[in-house]
Amino acid sequence: MSLGFDPENRLLASVDTYFAGYTEQQSLVFDTRLLEEIRSMPGVIDVSSTAFAPLGAGYLGDGHVYIEGENPVSDYQRPKVFYDKVGASFFRTMGTPLLAGRDFTPREANSAASVAVVNQMFADSFWPGENPLGKRLHLNSSNSPWIEIVGLVPNGKYRTLGETAQLHLFLAGHSSGLVVHTAGDAHHFIQPIRAAMQGLDPNLAVTDIETMDEHLGFAFYPARMSASLLGLFGVLGLSLAMLGLYGLLAFVIRRRTREVGIRMALGAQKKDVMLLVLRQGGWLVALGVVLGLVTAYTATSLIAAMLYGVSGRDPFTFVAVPLLLTSVAVLAIYIPARQAARVDPTVALRYE
Repeated sequence: MSLGFDPENRLLASVDTYFAGYTEQQSLVFDTRLLEEIRSMPGVIDVSSTAFAPLGAGYLGDGHVYIEGENPVSDYQRPKVFYDKVGASFFRTMGTPLLAGRDFTPREANSAASVAVVNQMFADSFWPGENPLGKRLHLNSSNSPWIEIVGLVPNGKYRTLGETAQLHLFLAGHSSGLVVHTAGDAHHFIQPIRAAMQGLDPNLAVTDIETMDEHLGFAFYPARMSASLLGLFGVLGLSLAMLGLYGLLAFVIRRRTREVGIRMALGAQKKDVMLLVLRQGGWLVALGVVLGLVTAYTATSLIAAMLYGVSGRDPFTFVAVPLLLTSVAVLAIYIPARQAARVDPTVALRYE
């Protein structure tokens, strides 16, 4: 699963200039000064702004688009697109690769220029097989100014982890929501950035400041809860499988007690009896592991979209899990094998 950005060593912060009574121009001046001050901090690689932090609890802007040169259609037939207002160098700061075109410039962000960056889903929907750069559109109204496409980025996750690919549009503009890319652990920059904000205006409330990983905790909470439950069920299933394997082999050995006694009376050693039982159980384990690996490998395509930070065919998982299951199975086999090796031949020969 691709988020469309890199959360490592990133920090989110915001102040609310609106409730402080700032005018639009005052807010722009404050945001510009804050960006310059944070960018000059040692260890800060880049800083930009966004009106909407990805995978947050807020709401994206949404509306209809009017594509230049399209066949006229009624508004209710137009697909809804989501959009965000972001600052200069936003995609570089977020670690979002540009597939074509460029990032926004400071001049475009400060003047809210009529330029935009679209994602791959947007480009494929309106200009399939074409280069979207230089294309123009209206947003929300056919009478609004033309917006020119200057960049193309991959599809990402904007509202929820489970969403399908969305039509998404990034507009140039300034915002009091910041994203900071740091050279090291982003936690170390929380206090300096908070101090920089309050240094510019002590009366402003710092409404939110957290690392990107902390921010994503909310988005990942349902997935983590599901993973915890699945893990619990997995442990329960493993325990039941271990008990079942132990019970099956214990039953088989009881049925073969007389055979074991005869083998030992004819000279079989305890280790021979143990190997006999281990070999019999080992075939069951080997068959189960092979079938499980084949099934798991085949099913990875179904769960790949639900995974983050690990591929569906992660080599470590495909090695560690079979080893764990095999170890547990060997333990379940060893106990009845040891019991079989302790059978007294004279008792076993009289066993009915």
